[in-house]
Amino acid sequence: SKAIDRDFVVAEIKRDLIHFEDDYFFTVKELFLHPGHALRRYIDGDRSKYYRPIKFLLLSSVVYALLSSWFGL
Repeated sequence: SKAIDRDFVVAEIKRDLIHFEDDYFFTVKELFLHPGHALRRYIDGDRSKYYRPIKFLLLSSVVYALLSSWFGL
């Protein structure tokens, strides 16, 4: 198991910033077009292309709240 130290945190932040758009938008597309297939692939261990579930939920909630307040949805 890898220790959670400063280097680990910096590496995670870099990874999230660099791969944010690809992973997030791929996950959104897959969940809209093929929700069952996407979930099954993630559960079966094919996680490399997908945004992490908790981060996805939090980010999607923030995006929804912003859009809702801006456009009065």
